[in-house]
Amino acid sequence: MTNESSRIPTLEDLGDVAGRRVLVRTDFNVPLEERAGSQVVVDDFRIRAALPTISWLLERGAQVVCASHLGRPKGQPVDEYSMDPVRARLSELAPGVELLENLRFNPGEEANDDAFVASLTDGIDFYVNDAFGASHRAHASIVGPPRSMPSAMGRLLQQEVEVLTGLRNKPKRPFVAVLGGAKISDKLGVVEALLSVVDLLVIGGAMCFTFFAAQGKPIGDSLFEPDMVETCRRILETAGDKIVLPDDMVGVDYENSEVFFSQENVQIPISPLAGGSTVLLFPAEAERWGLFTHNEFYLSERWTVQLGLRYQEIQADRDMSLVAGPNGISIAPPGFLLTQVLSEANKRYDDDSLTGQLAVEYGLSEEVNLYGVVSTGWRPGGVTVTGSAIPEDVLLFDPEESVSYEVGFKSTLAGGAVRLNGAVYFHDFDDYISRENALNIRDPDGSINRSGLTTNGDAEVWGAELELSANLSANWYLGGGISYNEGEYATGTTLPCNQFDDNGGPIFPEGAAVAECDESGNQLGRAPDWSASINSEYRVTLGNLQGYGRVLFAYTGDQNSGEVPLDAYNTLDAYLGVRSERWHVEVFARNALDEEALITATPATAVVRRQPTGYANQFPIPGRRIGVTAS
Repeated sequence: MTNESSRIPTLEDLGDVAGRRVLVRTDFNVPLEERAGSQVVVDDFRIRAALPTISWLLERGAQVVCASHLGRPKGQPVDEYSMDPVRARLSELAPGVELLENLRFNPGEEANDDAFVASLTDGIDFYVNDAFGASHRAHASIVGPPRSMPSAMGRLLQQEVEVLTGLRNKPKRPFVAVLGGAKISDKLGVVEALLSVVDLLVIGGAMCFTFFAAQGKPIGDSLFEPDMVETCRRILETAGDKIVLPDDMVGVDYENSEVFFSQENVQIPISPLAGGSTVLLFPAEAERWGLFTHNEFYLSERWTVQLGLRYQEIQADRDMSLVAGPNGISIAPPGFLLTQVLSEANKRYDDDSLTGQLAVEYGLSEEVNLYGVVSTGWRPGGVTVTGSAIPEDVLLFDPEESVSYEVGFKSTLAGGAVRLNGAVYFHDFDDYISRENALNIRDPDGSINRSGLTTNGDAEVWGAELELSANLSANWYLGGGISYNEGEYATGTTLPCNQFDDNGGPIFPEGAAVAECDESGNQLGRAPDWSASINSEYRVTLGNLQGYGRVLFAYTGDQNSGEVPLDAYNTLDAYLGVRSERWHVEVFARNALDEEALITATPATAVVRRQPTGYANQFPIPGRRIGVTAS
């Protein structure tokens, strides 16, 4: 029989399975723990949840082969994610059942590779999916086998489908759904489906920050999806009071990372004894953890206060040295230490910070809210990694601290059809972290290398922005924005730079590895002063089809920082398309006016034999492109 509520085949639809091999996709992603030197399963709930399906097949004479993922090994074998401890527990609960090795040890699983699907189904007669928690992923073990053999859902998946079908078709009231996760883009279909039946949809996890951004609330450095902000704004407008977002949050995060960088530099031989190569080595391991809280207080009908705090620590062990290459160099054997770049005092880096944000919002009227925000920020210091042994004091850079101020307004006009928001801001940086490229650097032996450096300098940034979004009709949307941004280094700030004599040779101060220039009042970074954009979309519905036309005009202002100032330019993109629930065809014209301009450029680079080469890197905007996409 076929389950009528879901129209998905069940075990009974498989027919006679006696003597047949059945591949069962399970979700055995269980917690493991090391005991007495070996990994053991500490919670076998997910294994036992699959037993009704496995037992049904065994009772009818089938040969059961289970397959599952465990952890995130990223497409390669990792001992700690081996299925051996799971296999041991499964053999106790269901003797005689095979269990394949971790599916995610093979990159073909997450890539939905046809060759991997073929290897999974080789010698298999039937396929059963009993992994509800993984069924939303288009992975090889989920979507591949049903294309080539009789398939059905197992008892666990059937139970979940029947519960969800009942909630969708005949829910008990009030019906409240709670949804979490990091990305709204992964769950957009679920959100829209739930909103059609629930009384309340509570959204938590990192996903809520994209909704906060859509409301115009400050979110600091929190994870969010910028390209989904407009979608979340539309969902909020449509759902009204159905969506509930958190007022208070507490969380922790932890990150452990390892890096090993090496670069071999071949020496140009000036004699038979002077050849060979050197290798720069940079191994590093860092641990970083943080504790954060965000709270919202409703003081009255008009006044709201948001307070956020974040404490974080970082500990890093690192080393940098120059050794003789694989074939040695001069009289030094392979691996011989030539230069110890980082001293013992700088091999260990420990730092911590406490940052926060205070936002106050006042409801001027039902349509207009005013707000002010004060926040502090921090970025850890570190070491520049280059391909050669540059002096230590040049490589190290300090942590960055900042204080930011912003005041603005948010308005909803014309019965919610028009949104107009504006703000002015000021950021004050102590030891702003920036990158200076193509610098001449003098090594201790007097030789000159050319490299980029990460460095520090006090700076200030200020500006203003205004954005508009309007639904001119049920089918016509118009949006746009304009902003002005200015940033400059503070008085007294000096940064590494290049200086040359009359013959084009590099100049260095006495005893210094790199020249420095006074950057007081010079522009910070490459951001344009003015920028603006206008975008509009018109939609027409024809039965099950939707046609649309969309245009985007963008203006990028002058960029006057650095030795290569860039002129302002405009771009115009146009799209015309038709889409249905199953397919989408779009004709596009990007940079339709075929504007010619540079996105960025570097000044003339290295000198050769004391003469400037005049060579520079220039990156133009892509030329006009016209094409069609279909999916």
